[in-house]
Amino acid sequence: MTPLRILLVDEYAILREGLRHILAEIPEFSVVGEAADTVSALEQVWRLQPDVVVLDIALPGMNGLDLTARLRQSHPQTQVVILTGKSHEEYVLKALDAGATGFVHKRAESHMLIAAIRAAGRHEHYLCPMIRDDVIRQFLLERRHGPANGHYDALSVREQQVLRLLAEGHATRKVAELLNISPKTVEKHRVNLMHKLGLPNLVALVKYAVSLELVGVEPTRQEFPTQRMRTSLPKK
Repeated sequence: MTPLRILLVDEYAILREGLRHILAEIPEFSVVGEAADTVSALEQVWRLQPDVVVLDIALPGMNGLDLTARLRQSHPQTQVVILTGKSHEEYVLKALDAGATGFVHKRAESHMLIAAIRAAGRHEHYLCPMIRDDVIRQFLLERRHGPANGHYDALSVREQQVLRLLAEGHATRKVAELLNISPKTVEKHRVNLMHKLGLPNLVALVKYAVSLELVGVEPTRQEFPTQRMRTSLPKK
């Protein structure tokens, strides 16, 4: 039996090394390459022709969902398994819509990733139980509280900036650093965002941002000034 040829795509070398070690224990798997960004991933897919690509959503350059769609279009025989820390319903649905066959959370046990890769080799879909549970919880939360009743255009520029960064998974302190404001100001903006949009918590804010496709979209210079420009902004 010919082993499944696997390409690992993740920004962090230590994670790729760990995955390679885990997958090396499976006789029917063969890790043929690694990539830290989307440009390298595309090059290696063309060169190595892997059967399965295991990739994260958050990648330097093109985001993992767009990369998935591009790979499925250019290399339809190559299957994609998403391995990520993001589990919100929209991420899962967008990944499946882009053509991914598997979606596994980074908190999952290794046997779930192995199952997802095996399913991908059979051109079958696999969602780890943790992802399924998160999707169900978020669905019930939305039914309980209803969709957002506010409008993105009604937000201030700074609120839009905070919303995008929070939705991309940045912690409060990191958002404060990127925008050159205090963590307390970030928290104040977060509360204002929930109030203006009629949303109950951070999970709902992220779902709202994803529904507007704010996550993974390259920000304009006006939305996010360069680091040099940010350092000249006064703290609020």
